[in-house]
Amino acid sequence: MQELKAANQSKIVQELIAKIGLSFEEVVEIFRLLDYEQRGKIEVARFTRACRELVGGVKRRDLAQVEITVGALAQHLENLDQQFTYIEKEIRDVTHMTADFVQNTVRALTGFDGNRKAPPKPRRDNSPSNTG
Repeated sequence: MQELKAANQSKIVQELIAKIGLSFEEVVEIFRLLDYEQRGKIEVARFTRACRELVGGVKRRDLAQVEITVGALAQHLENLDQQFTYIEKEIRDVTHMTADFVQNTVRALTGFDGNRKAPPKPRRDNSPSNTG
């Protein structure tokens, strides 16, 4: 983004932007749309291609903006899918560790293997005894 702002200081660049019918604000907006990861940089070829595609008028610009936005959303969805896959793996690992803990550690400490119910607690009989 800094390079784009610096380039706009040049009369030649300003004339080229005006020649293709874009304002600098529109150029900055194109840059922001293409930089959906917000890294502050994009490929020059991709940027110039997007600018050329947008020269065709408002409808074409709108279509290109939708296309860029859809591309950004697709990338975000891909990232979310990767994160969900990682979370699912972590859950499987924790489930396995829990089962292992019950089968090994708890059994070794208590004799309880997790497959049978624990014996019922003895009932206390609070009634007075009739022994005399």
